[in-house]
Amino acid sequence: MNGNTIVAKTSSGSSVTVHTTASTRYNQAGKTVSASSIKVGTRIHVMGTHNSDGSITATSIDIH
Repeated sequence: MNGNTIVAKTSSGSSVTVHTTASTRYNQAGKTVSASSIKVGTRIHVMGTHNSDGSITATSIDIH
């Protein structure tokens, strides 16, 4: 994670840019956690709005 941006790999192997905001929620094992819980290689599920440039603005991120 670099600032408010995550570059994640999809299940098909392509990359997608995920933008986070102050209102993005982070969840892990049913609990609210901070963005710092996301480490390189961590599997995430992003929910949010798809942008015209192909990126996603995340409303919530589930950390697995």
